[in-house]
Amino acid sequence: MIFKTIFIILLYLYNFTRRYGKGIELNILAHSLNIEGQPFRQNVNDFNDYSRIHQLNITLNLIIYLPNNSSADVDNFIDMVESTLKRTPEKYDLIFYDNSYTSRYGEYLLDLRHRISTDHLALFHPDLLSETCTYHDKIVGIKKDR
Repeated sequence: MIFKTIFIILLYLYNFTRRYGKGIELNILAHSLNIEGQPFRQNVNDFNDYSRIHQLNITLNLIIYLPNNSSADVDNFIDMVESTLKRTPEKYDLIFYDNSYTSRYGEYLLDLRHRISTDHLALFHPDLLSETCTYHDKIVGIKKDR
């Protein structure tokens, strides 16, 4: 699920930390209607525990908008993400978003085809990638398992 996706995206970072010895902190932006922030919080905590145990030197920082900590209803969140991507695209390293907004966010996102190996991309259903995660021939997202 989300943990699998995060893990695949971060595999190449492991080699970086081993080579250069620096820890990496990644900021993740998410929106959840679940007041406890699930499943995002648990997946990030699980990854951070895994990283600590295996000395990966990678820490995920979750910034999550919840109904009880913001006025971030879905429409406000969509506008906020787009505004953030326009102004400060480097502020967040990963963004969890509904793939129905790929056309809205796609121009601001990196082409993952050049960041993730073909072997790792092959783990995802090609129709899902092409239909829901592609913007102008760029793979800009990875759909989590259903």
